[in-house]
Amino acid sequence: MDKTWLINNVCAGYCTFYNPGKNEELACKGFIVLQVLTAKRGEIPVNSGIKIVSRAAEDNLFMVLCVSCPFFDDGCDFAAWRRGEVLESTREGVNPCGGFLFLGSCLDQGTIDIQAIHQVI
Repeated sequence: MDKTWLINNVCAGYCTFYNPGKNEELACKGFIVLQVLTAKRGEIPVNSGIKIVSRAAEDNLFMVLCVSCPFFDDGCDFAAWRRGEVLESTREGVNPCGGFLFLGSCLDQGTIDIQAIHQVI
């Protein structure tokens, strides 16, 4: 799968942290997982208008995806919030990465399942 598709659909489409001029060698775990999944399956359809992930998908992804992400310990406010290290009581303003949101949308829409993600990680 072309990396351009992933950047356009995952990073530019879902990630609030994406900056086109920034070092594109850095990638969240969701992006890395999607690289492997799309290499095996091709493009993964998702309704890109929906960028809210269900609590069930969020819980599943946090336990599988986030804990194996290179930004988990340092550099991810969402992971720190989920670990209880951020004092805000709500998730507002604490965003997961684009890969997390894209995969969460796919889980919620049934285009992939959590087992497919387990197989990659």
